[in-house]
Amino acid sequence: MAQNSSDIELVMLTIDDYEEVVQLYGEQYLKRNPLAKVCKETTLKDQGESQVKDIKRTLDSGLSIGVRDKTTKVLVGLRLSAIFHVDKTSTCYVGDENEPSKTYRVLARYSPFGKEIKDLGVTTVLELYAVCVHKDYCRRGIAAMIIKVIVHVNISQLSN
Repeated sequence: MAQNSSDIELVMLTIDDYEEVVQLYGEQYLKRNPLAKVCKETTLKDQGESQVKDIKRTLDSGLSIGVRDKTTKVLVGLRLSAIFHVDKTSTCYVGDENEPSKTYRVLARYSPFGKEIKDLGVTTVLELYAVCVHKDYCRRGIAAMIIKVIVHVNISQLSN
């Protein structure tokens, strides 16, 4: 857990937080993400419309969590999540050669949402889309804390 968690608070993110999420995601995730760096796609514009749609989808899901500094109320961390119903969305990450984002094409190749998942009888998957913590708040256990919240808060929603 966070060593000094008294100065931060967890909040549920919504579509109303989109601009702030995009700012943190772009500055603290894409610019530091090794795959995005290799693909030279370190801005949301480079990533393309798919990325924008997915961020909005996770914010609409009611499963995304933010971390705010209690004093400044600034968003300093996030976990973007959504539930996938495999039978309805299992083809959404099948590699599309027309997808402009190299990063998305690489991820599509290794996506779990294909035939193999269906063959296992899995019908619902909790997707952990992204976890990001501002560099000034790193090394405090914040990322681990917001991932653990999945188990305690979101897991019950998988059965609905």
